[in-house]
Amino acid sequence: MLISDNIRLLGPELCLLDLARFASEIDVLMLAGEFCGTYALDPTCSAGFRTRDPLTTRRKIIQCAKENAGHAGSARLQAMAPLICERAASPMETALAILCRLSYQRGGLGLPAPLMNHRLDPGRRGRDIAEQGHYVCDLYWPEQRVALEYDSNAFHTGADRLNHDAHRRMGLQGIGVTVITVTRDQLFDPALFRRLDQALHRLLHVQRRPRCSDYDKRQRTLRRHVLGLDQPEGSLAHLIRFGW
Repeated sequence: MLISDNIRLLGPELCLLDLARFASEIDVLMLAGEFCGTYALDPTCSAGFRTRDPLTTRRKIIQCAKENAGHAGSARLQAMAPLICERAASPMETALAILCRLSYQRGGLGLPAPLMNHRLDPGRRGRDIAEQGHYVCDLYWPEQRVALEYDSNAFHTGADRLNHDAHRRMGLQGIGVTVITVTRDQLFDPALFRRLDQALHRLLHVQRRPRCSDYDKRQRTLRRHVLGLDQPEGSLAHLIRFGW
């Protein structure tokens, strides 16, 4: 895209293609999650991000990588593409999706790909207990009917909000959906995260079998990376996770 005579701006697909030449896999997946998500990092907002329409899709990213097969980042971006999450609504949802999807070898949970911000209609039987016409689940596994919901401390406080969340959870359970709520503390605390890990494997009927002897260390490293705990300010990883 031509901005002026001296400035050209890469589109999201070409930006990821170029980034794939040298950046870590996690950084590329975090940025791709933002480009394919419904949020944009914005440090001027209290949450650190704002809502917007997706800039691209996984399909367009793959197409770009294939059309530029001679580029140094093409093969690497194509290999990462199946792990790119679409329609995440916040950086923490992207981080959760990466943690769930990556293999044990990479420190992830090795789980099937969830649907992001998936709409569920309660149907005739569920309308009596539904507080709204439909539900939107942060991460959802349709085969097992399991929803993982991120509960941010910044937006989920007060009695009214707690009552709303409880009613919503009851409504989802009423239509056969098992809801797991994950808080910021669970993501940041290793012991609490381990319990979440075990609960997800049990509910999704996936046997937990990490084969690397240092799996706990790999998981801790990945978790700290996606949460932004190890990036010095001014680094590429910090910029991708928190913006300017």
